[in-house]
Amino acid sequence: MDKIVHASKKTGGTDCWGTPQKIIQLFEQHLEKPFDLDAAASAENAICSNYITEEMNALTTLWQGQNVWLNPPYSLNKQFLKRCVEMQDHCENIVVLIPARTDTEYWHNYVMEYASIIWFIKGRIKFVGAPSGAPFPSAIIKFNKVERTQQGLQFFFLDIDSIVSWILTNYRINTKSLSIFHTTIVGIVY
Repeated sequence: MDKIVHASKKTGGTDCWGTPQKIIQLFEQHLEKPFDLDAAASAENAICSNYITEEMNALTTLWQGQNVWLNPPYSLNKQFLKRCVEMQDHCENIVVLIPARTDTEYWHNYVMEYASIIWFIKGRIKFVGAPSGAPFPSAIIKFNKVERTQQGLQFFFLDIDSIVSWILTNYRINTKSLSIFHTTIVGIVY
């Protein structure tokens, strides 16, 4: 198989990349519970036992889970972000890893209008199975209707490598009194 570094489907590559485990662990800590649905996965890269495959079609299948993880095929960002908005009544938290393409119409229509938190990632993520880091900046978006209503849209700037190293040495999995997202990240409320 030819190695194509983060090529798009338009150039004959793939846009289906596995999520690094350190990102999953970091956001499960934030939610204080594990993800119970991976809304765009395969048997090889699912992060939990309940997942929706390409054949099941997450754009038409009902999402049922308290904490949903989504690393969609990036050629379908617009459609998946629209689906996140539609599924908010069925899921408490939907956490999405996408390219930080703030210049796109879908970013403004779905992320800026409906998200509760945006984490802009420092550096480039090296996806599972990819030979190098992504050629684009990434963001992690959280959709939570209650948080959006109560707190508005919040922005954070996240250095995943620094925080993950700190968690691994200082943070116990079941400790709920410590909030890494409020003590180690600069935030702005929009």
